[in-house]
Parts: sequence; structure tokens; C-alpha cells
Amino acid sequence: MENVLKDIENLELELKENEQQNDTKKIIENLYSLITKYAKINKPDKTIEYGLLLLPYIDQGNILTENTKVAKLYQTIGQSYTLTGKYNEAIEFSLKSKEIYSELKDDFNIALSLRTIGSAYQSLGNFEKSLENLFVASEIFENKKDLLNKPEYQREKRVFCSVFETIGIIYGKLTQVEKAEQYFNKAINIYKGVQYKKVISTMF
Repeated sequence: MENVLKDIENLELELKENEQQNDTKKIIENLYSLITKYAKINKPDKTIEYGLLLLPYIDQGNILTENTKVAKLYQTIGQSYTLTGKYNEAIEFSLKSKEIYSELKDDFNIALSLRTIGSAYQSLGNFEKSLENLFVASEIFENKKDLLNKPEYQREKRVFCSVFETIGIIYGKLTQVEKAEQYFNKAINIYKGVQYKKVISTMF
């Protein structure tokens, strides 16, 4: 954590210098690095602040990175808006990331964007739209589940685990107990964790 904070301090100083020199390439590189590091230490307000500063460079066609980084930027901003309770903005940016990831045929990141969209709709109380997006993510899991036993796919396992957990929570709120338990059990089977059992025991 201390090292990350030191990196951020240095990057912010460099950014000021780059802005004074009007060095577009360096500005873009430093903004992207700051977004990544603030997201890493769970500072959504600062992640959004620097993300919004970077967006005009994309809109002007000056972004000097491949589409995967643009998609990741939208995805990170969307997730950060979720953490700050700005759910409509979270949906807006997550839809943008999903669109690019769909073009890239990156199924796991499509599922991650759908998870964010589904969670945002859940928080807005729109369970129908939430389930619509989460079910598409769950279909991706069914097509990819054989890969999840490989050690390099731990992050993806957590994403799909969260997808099924959220579906279970929604069904719990709708008092559809059997379906809620079904999806909590799917979460447990993907990624063994007592937190899902605790959720079930406290809800029913």
C-alpha cells in the first residue's frame, strides 16, 4: 500500500509537469496509470476523477492505446461509480465496456461488465433488468466453466461466484426461496466460501 501511494504521488507530480509541457502522450500514460493505481487501493472517487480527465483524449481520437485499454477504462469507471452509489453512471460506462469487449470476443470481461450492470440495476430496485443481465453472464459461465478449474482463472471464478450470489439475493428479496438457495449453492460450488452459507442462513 505504501509503495502504491508513493507511486501515485510521483505520477501526480509528473502529470503536472506533462500538462505544463503539453505532452499529450505522457498525460495519457500518467492518467491511465493513476486510474489503475487508485482502483487498486479502492479509491473510487479519485479513480473516477482521473478517468473523466482521460475521456476527452479518447473522444478526440488521441488515445494511444489498444481497444482493450479503452474497454478496461470504461469498465473501471463503471465499477467505481457502483462503489460511490451512482448506479445510472455505472450502467452507462459498463455498457460501453461491454460493447467493446463484445467486439473483441472477450467473454470473461463481457461477464464482468454484465455483473456490474446487473448489480447496479439491483441497487436501483429494477430486478427484472438486473436478472436479464446476470442471466446472460451466467450463460457465459456455462460455456466456460471447464476452464475455471485452472489456477490462472481464479479472478474469473470470483466474478461468476458474485453473479450467482447476486441472483440469489434478488430471488431472496422476491421471496422465491428455492430459487435463491439454488443460486447460492451455485456460488458455493464455484468458489468454496462460508460467506455464501452465512448469507443463506441470515436471509431465510
